[in-house]
Amino acid sequence: MSISKAARNQVRVIELPACKMVWSGISKEQSDWEEGGSLQRFNKWFSGRSSSLAVRDLLWYDTEQGGFAWGWAVDAVPEDTGGFPVMDFPGGLYAAIVSVDGDMKDHDRRRAALLKWIKRSGCFALDVGAGRYEAGYILVGAPELKAAMGYAQLELYAPIRIKEASK
Repeated sequence: MSISKAARNQVRVIELPACKMVWSGISKEQSDWEEGGSLQRFNKWFSGRSSSLAVRDLLWYDTEQGGFAWGWAVDAVPEDTGGFPVMDFPGGLYAAIVSVDGDMKDHDRRRAALLKWIKRSGCFALDVGAGRYEAGYILVGAPELKAAMGYAQLELYAPIRIKEASK
């Protein structure tokens, strides 16, 4: 099975580097998203940092531990991690597609398209586990961009590997 010419550019394949990440830890409670909750505290901590890289923070759902986690890639571990732990992010190949942030119908439709693209590619397989999970990154989080567009974009990432038979 392979992808049609028309579907080739619906998904992009990127390689995220292995790196250190300051991260929120696993959050299993809805209250973690509220003011004072761990995910909101992490959001405030990393939002005060500057970065020259476009994709610096990733939010994922850890299927093994059953909770959300949010990470911020760092070139060097800062002295002030806001009390958050540091982890080794394994990096690797990811397939990516864009959805509308906050629109779960669009999210689910675009995620399904991403997974279908991977399956139909003939050369990639989903590679979830060992610290590699489906993740998301809000591309247009700046208020002026969201106001101009009328929505924010969420890039969805699915970890992939090259199938052995494709080499």
